[in-house]
Amino acid sequence: MNWLKENPFVSALVVILAAGCGAIGFLLSGAMATYSDTQAAYTQAVQKLHGLQNKAPFPDDANLKKASELRDEFRANLDSLRSKLSELQTPVIPSVTPQQFQDDLRAAVNDLTERAKTAGVGLPEGFYLGFDDYRATPPTDKAAPALARQLAQLVQVVGGLIGQNPENPVVRSIDSFSRERLGEEGGQPAEAAAPSRRGNAAAGATAPGSIVKMPFTVGFTSEQGKFRIALNTLLKFPQFLVIRTLLIENSNPAGPPIAATENPEAANQTSAIFLASPDNPSASLNVLLGRELVKVQARMEIFDFKFPIAEKPEVPPAAN
Repeated sequence: MNWLKENPFVSALVVILAAGCGAIGFLLSGAMATYSDTQAAYTQAVQKLHGLQNKAPFPDDANLKKASELRDEFRANLDSLRSKLSELQTPVIPSVTPQQFQDDLRAAVNDLTERAKTAGVGLPEGFYLGFDDYRATPPTDKAAPALARQLAQLVQVVGGLIGQNPENPVVRSIDSFSRERLGEEGGQPAEAAAPSRRGNAAAGATAPGSIVKMPFTVGFTSEQGKFRIALNTLLKFPQFLVIRTLLIENSNPAGPPIAATENPEAANQTSAIFLASPDNPSASLNVLLGRELVKVQARMEIFDFKFPIAEKPEVPPAAN
């Protein structure tokens, strides 16, 4: 081995070659292990693929019968739901003309104003059921049928708040009334129509199977006891209606005093209490709570459901 000592370059080269061979052997061993794992996974995947390809993709008679029963049950439940929702819809009459809508609107406002006056129910100044744009200008031909339907719905809402008995109205006053424009009026609807299964609906159009929301806001003042009647009247609305927000404010936010007062005239009649005594037998008990009025601001939405038309199965062309 003296020649290695005498030739340091050769000895360094031998050491480097030995180290390189060791590294190559280590990498080769790792690559072989990885190759073996990959080959095993590939073989297993190919076997699974062949097994799936050789299987019959159709269910057996029992599974097919069960799937058919579930499909028929789903269709029956869906048809029942559509039937119930259809009963809650106010139909659109396409033959309504702009002039006819304007005449019906004027007649409805006059009738509600007269009913409110007879019952002593106050109406907001310039009350026109939220259709102020059509006092003197008729709507477009496209918007008239949809506006006529909404007019019939809002007349029922206001009429229910006024009540049927002029001597016993439901509310003291209707303080405000407004509605959001419909898509048919050319404005952007409050809620965009949901896309159908066949793709997005065109701009301004209503997609089949979507839900159209017609929001409006009404503010009124009523007695506390009759507020429940007013709320039940809205809940019994024949159209599908949802109360989104309900703000209730008491006309007397301050609570009654704890101590009784000896000066009835200086006390608040809604919160003072007077007790009968031998010295004052004519004194009577006054109600502490319950005589206040409530001011209500309600935002509601009338829903209109657009059911899709049943699709007919495609018939393949006849062979020549």
